[in-house]
Amino acid sequence: MLEIRRTTDFQPDITALETVIDTARLREADEFEDWPDDRLVMSECVVLNDNRVVGFGRMIWDAHIDAAPRIYDLCLLPEHRTDFVLDTLEQELIDEYAFSAEGGDVVIDRDGQPVDISRRARELHDESLGRSPGRLRA
Repeated sequence: MLEIRRTTDFQPDITALETVIDTARLREADEFEDWPDDRLVMSECVVLNDNRVVGFGRMIWDAHIDAAPRIYDLCLLPEHRTDFVLDTLEQELIDEYAFSAEGGDVVIDRDGQPVDISRRARELHDESLGRSPGRLRA
């Protein structure tokens, strides 16, 4: 059974993770230079199948160039590549980022398209304060 876990809650086997990143990227790496000092990892998730790493994704923010946060290093072994799994992984990355949304309320999805997450960020903030979605705001 597939499971998506945030790396803040779960430390995957680093060797297995590196193998998935090296062999199962959906797109070639965007960049081949060193990781810039001001590039921040805003969220990271690993996809597991019976505790075996089969996918990974992260959202980064290149604060040094004032770019919108974006999905980066999206990887999933071919046998698990379905729209449902990819959409769920992407949404989990966005939700984790949206909780603080330090880089703004627009993110770049896996297809390179901008997504306004302001509503989701508000919902997550309200939930953290104990407000349910149906309640009136004071």
